Amino acid sequence: MLKKYYKQISALGTLAILYILVTQINFSDVALVINKIRFEYLLSAFVAYVGLNFSRTYRFYKLLKSRVGFWKVFTISFSHAFINSVMPARTGELAYVYYIKREPNVGFGNNVASLFISRAFDTLVVVLCTLIAVPFILSAIVDKTQVILATFTGGALIVAVFAFFIFWETKVIWLTDFMFGILQLKKFDVGNRVLEKIKEALLSIKDVREPRLFIDTFLSSVGVWMCVYLMAWFVALGFGISISFWGAVFMTGLPALANILPFYTVGNFGIFEGSKSLALVLMGFSKELAISFSFVSHVAEISLFLLPGIISYLILSKASLKK
Repeated sequence: MLKKYYKQISALGTLAILYILVTQINFSDVALVINKIRFEYLLSAFVAYVGLNFSRTYRFYKLLKSRVGFWKVFTISFSHAFINSVMPARTGELAYVYYIKREPNVGFGNNVASLFISRAFDTLVVVLCTLIAVPFILSAIVDKTQVILATFTGGALIVAVFAFFIFWETKVIWLTDFMFGILQLKKFDVGNRVLEKIKEALLSIKDVREPRLFIDTFLSSVGVWMCVYLMAWFVALGFGISISFWGAVFMTGLPALANILPFYTVGNFGIFEGSKSLALVLMGFSKELAISFSFVSHVAEISLFLLPGIISYLILSKASLKK
């Protein structure tokens, strides 16, 4: 019942969080942040975003075993990122699966596995970079013990889950098969078809254990997140927020890790601002400035996705109509 209305619940949750957020925003602070705009930094943020898309495209291109042209994947990546940034409940992820499904040389398992592996490596790199950033910003953090404990505990759990899925996929397959049996889903044809598709995707994950592909995926994921951090840093500087690069890494890491939570909102509004504000407050910024900047920067980052995302979407739609 809840699953049927999940999108509506997500939309209502977004409105509720936005209402709480708006009541906490001092719009004079928002105006102050906007008045400090330096467009050369925002232009640099856009360049970083294009660099991010090159790294992301290379990663997908390798994970898809070069079965889709690099520039086709480049276009898909721009459109996927834009759709994912505005859709509720992470349903925008399905845009990637849909676009790749139209490619005749890529099977369902490789399609879904390439997306799952990308997200798994994203999470791993974010955790590692956040752990690296903590010593650099420790002097600015208010509650040092709590931040260190939470960061290392959360990091250890995420790395353990990453290792479980990437290196012990056969155990995940056994567990999935067992759960389908317990729930008696294997009695139905649709249940068996779903189970086979899940197994196909999980078996495709083992390809990333090949050393060359693992290194390529890891290094391209580092490239993706270096560009994300530079983009966030330039956006902060563009709005007059004095923050170090490692401060930007920590500030960006919390919203990225908050994406793992099972509750999603439209365009990630509310979750993004709350986690980013928390990171800024922990680094000594005032609550009012943290909330105002988090909201403005979220809008700015979605705006960066807008132009290349819409152009890519139209190109892919036109290509689809021709077929």
